[in-house]
Amino acid sequence: MEVIDNALSTIKDDDIITGKQLKQIITPISIVLSTLSIRVSVIDHLPVFAGSGINTKKRNEMKSPLLSALHTLSELEDDKVLLKLKGWVHGNKAMVIYDSEYDEWNSNIFNKRIISKGNVSLLVFTEDKDIFGIHYKIPKVNVESSLVDQSHFIFSIERHGKPTNKMWKSTQEISCLTLFESGSFLFKTPAFSIQAVRGRKGSYVQTQLSQFYSMLKESKLTYIPYPSFFEVTRIVGIEWV
Repeated sequence: MEVIDNALSTIKDDDIITGKQLKQIITPISIVLSTLSIRVSVIDHLPVFAGSGINTKKRNEMKSPLLSALHTLSELEDDKVLLKLKGWVHGNKAMVIYDSEYDEWNSNIFNKRIISKGNVSLLVFTEDKDIFGIHYKIPKVNVESSLVDQSHFIFSIERHGKPTNKMWKSTQEISCLTLFESGSFLFKTPAFSIQAVRGRKGSYVQTQLSQFYSMLKESKLTYIPYPSFFEVTRIVGIEWV
């Protein structure tokens, strides 16, 4: 930049710029732009490091959940969202494998993050300040396979902003998680179905939940009963190790 300033200082307002002077100005500018381009290219192709605080993936891609894991978990712990979950799942360490705040809200990305992972908690946050979800231990092999895990349970952390901190174990051997490649839903459990598109009121709580979970009523998760739909504003997937 000093070279450019020196070249400009020799030119007066009424001077005609010669080819030599123009070259003295353009050449260092080209060098600076070239250097910046190389630096951006290097950053874009660096590997992703968990907790680095740097988005090293290409700028047209969403942030990796690993990069946001520390911030996200701290945020959830501050709200005491994970306090009960830790006791229920007997987990010591949690890793965010999907977070719609950082990852694209679509079946392709969601399925890739969830499939083959075990001991997973899926939390959903609604527009009405409900926080509930499902926890299962057995990994789901692929989209088409049926996931039967009798140890899975449904939980509620908050309902309309008020703490609930309750969980309900399954009373039957049923498929506890259904994934989709397309359609109206991102995923479905025996207790609730979650919309496939961000910003749409397309989620709902199933009816007659007590036949699958002892003492569980629709109103325990949200005050909006089926056939009314509500909007889920955030989805977080956590793997416990």
